[in-house]
Amino acid sequence: MIDLDYSDSLNSLRPNANYSVIGNNYDSIIWNDNNYTKPTKSELDTELIRLRHEWKMNEIRQKRDRLLVESDKYSLSDFPHSTDEIKNSWLSYRQLLRNITNNLDTTSITIDIDDNGEIRINNLTWPIPPS
Repeated sequence: MIDLDYSDSLNSLRPNANYSVIGNNYDSIIWNDNNYTKPTKSELDTELIRLRHEWKMNEIRQKRDRLLVESDKYSLSDFPHSTDEIKNSWLSYRQLLRNITNNLDTTSITIDIDDNGEIRINNLTWPIPPS
């Protein structure tokens, strides 16, 4: 699983600070900077939650946008759908893709890389394209 940690929070909150950190343990942070104060554990945890949400939403939007591009041709008014029902199914599918990020709780969503090197988004149900 790909994930962010305290070093990401520190880089976001204090981008020019001088510190070292081992793992994702607040007590392991060695603060070597007199120009910036060391963030509290609470500040780091809050920033980590924000960064994880932002990162996951970005990955979801990228996949969503790719799926929309792949299905663009089915939304064209002159695409030769065999029935209006199939045409409407494609339009509904595309609307579900556009809505997938609305009010999305990313807490349980995880991201990893599959055997082909592709990013895989887990614990998110994607709409199924019409057949």
